[in-house]
Order: sequence, then C-alpha cells, then structure tokens
Amino acid sequence: MLQACGEKRVYHTYQPVPAQRWAPSDTLVYEVEIGDSAVNLALTVEVRNRNTYPFQNLTLNVATNFADTARWVNQKANFILTDEEGQWKGTGWGSLYTSGNSLGNVYIAHPGTYSIRVTHDMRTEELEGIQDVGIRLSYP
Repeated sequence: MLQACGEKRVYHTYQPVPAQRWAPSDTLVYEVEIGDSAVNLALTVEVRNRNTYPFQNLTLNVATNFADTARWVNQKANFILTDEEGQWKGTGWGSLYTSGNSLGNVYIAHPGTYSIRVTHDMRTEELEGIQDVGIRLSYP
C-alpha cells in the first residue's frame, strides 16, 4: 500500500468477508491499540469488491467505542461502487476494486484498546461480491 503524502497511519488492516458471502449477522470486529491520548484521528472504511457484486451501492454499519469503551457510536458508511453505466468507480484491476469512505475524525482521550464493528446494511440475506473490509486510522 502506498501512503498518502504527509499521512501518518496509526492502524490499517483488512478482514475478509466470511466465505465471500456476507450475512447481516456476520460482524467484522477490529481491535485497535491506540498509544496516544488527546488526539484526533481520521477514520476511513475501505471495501474491496469483485466485479460480480450485483449492486451499484453498499451501505455498512460502523460502530466504534473511541469516546468511552462502554458506549458505542453508530455511523453509516455509504459507498457508490459503480456509475450509472455500471462502470466501477474504485481503483483496481481485473475483477477486484477498492473504494474508501471517510467517516470523519474521532477523538481519542486515553491510550487503550478500542473496537470497531462492521456489518452490512443491505436488503439481502447473503451479500455476494464483497471480498474484504478495511479500517484505516491516521492523523489528519
């Protein structure tokens, strides 16, 4: 992965979607160790989709506990993966494309281990064509 100019990455990882068929009950959990305190970090969600993904868009539920490990904040990450003609908008080659969606900044008050939980919010029981979901935290 290439790093953007000036970006200082704190955390960046992908998790595969279970068996490449993602049920709404399948939760991807990311455990993030943050060593800094009193910092703002940019939160970005990334998806890798295959060209077999059957929809133009993708909506993900992203729950974080950065403010307080006992309190969860829920956000939606909405992706438009194709244009109106069906051309993939993400970067990629062959049959795999990557798209990112910024969810803004999160404030980290204290060092510790924090969690991010991701599920899909599509109107289908099993979502096909999504290969991986990534989480990136970096200094803005």
